[in-house]
Amino acid sequence: MRHAALEFDILALEVLAGGADLDAYDNVTLDLELARREGWCFGAKLVRGAYMAQERARAAEIGYEDPINPTYEATNAMYHRCLNYVLEELKNNGKAEVMVASHNEDTVRFTLRRSKAGAPVPQQGHPEPKAC
Repeated sequence: MRHAALEFDILALEVLAGGADLDAYDNVTLDLELARREGWCFGAKLVRGAYMAQERARAAEIGYEDPINPTYEATNAMYHRCLNYVLEELKNNGKAEVMVASHNEDTVRFTLRRSKAGAPVPQQGHPEPKAC
């Protein structure tokens, strides 16, 4: 029964999104909203560019719009927007964990600036897991 209720919640969130193609930000915000409503700890690894070839091939195979951002600048903006949203959740609620998975210098700087502005300080390496 719990599984069916969860499936219904996910479907309801997708319907609220208007049935439109969801981008990375939409997915992060919907997943975080579901975690809040269900009382879960949200966890994510924000990755940029690691699966571009696979995502494009899957989109072509299944017949949906290419999910890859059209430009480098658009990729930066989307990644930073998603990261900002999760960091705000961490700051305000604390029931979220995020791994910033990027070798991009601009993104690393952005993350460090956000940390100095009051978001949680990122840890290097592999910190000990903790429960939310």
